[in-house]
Amino acid sequence: MKTIWIVNYYTSSPELASNPRYLKFAHYFQKAGYEVITFNSSVKHGTDISLVPDNMTFLEKDYGEFKFVHIKSPRYHGNGLKRMWSIFVFAIRLYLNCKKFSKPSIILHNLHTPFDYPIVWMAKKLKARYIAEAWDLWPDDFVTFGLVSRNNPVMQLFYWIEKQLYYRADELVFTFQG
Repeated sequence: MKTIWIVNYYTSSPELASNPRYLKFAHYFQKAGYEVITFNSSVKHGTDISLVPDNMTFLEKDYGEFKFVHIKSPRYHGNGLKRMWSIFVFAIRLYLNCKKFSKPSIILHNLHTPFDYPIVWMAKKLKARYIAEAWDLWPDDFVTFGLVSRNNPVMQLFYWIEKQLYYRADELVFTFQG
């Protein structure tokens, strides 16, 4: 049986999920004969809820038909550096522990560039087909909201990382217009 990993920092347990899109993906992939494991952060966005005890790095849990792995990630509030750090810690911990789970044939990854780039390394390490899914051109939000110039050296680095990620993907899925 082929295995698909759905990797999305924000996907939460079914009862806490604010966006059921990935649960529907998992359901229909399973109906098509795939084993599906959804990997997400232990932190429920916008709350103090953590789904993993402090003494664990990850928690594997079944919710009816759905298999989840919650990766311990630092709590944060708002949209600052702590949130970016939490996304990076999630990606690194998944990368470091990836061989403890059923080897995937496909990794479907909802991007949070550049902070979760280790997921790309993980796909290569596992020799899995890598599908990158973008909801927006995230680094560009800093420019759109007037926080920094497009020519800012940090932005240039973020754009370069995002471009590298797209080049390394086997497939790209854009869920926004244009």
